[in-house]
Amino acid sequence: INYEDKTLDIDGTINWVTDKETGAFGVKETIKTSKSYRTIGLTTQSINLLKTLILDNKKENQWNEDFIDRGYV
Repeated sequence: INYEDKTLDIDGTINWVTDKETGAFGVKETIKTSKSYRTIGLTTQSINLLKTLILDNKKENQWNEDFIDRGYV
């Protein structure tokens, strides 16, 4: 996430299967074609929502021993 330019780079996909190692339901994988790599513009509201989500995930990671940080955002 580039907060200054208000952009988000898409560099992976989520494959919705159960990861046998972590029990996670989504596994981050590489994008299938070079055209899938892209940068999208974000609104101020989108940036604020992403910042809130990232902060909430940090709190969960610190205080909830069952939380699994899958590194999606």
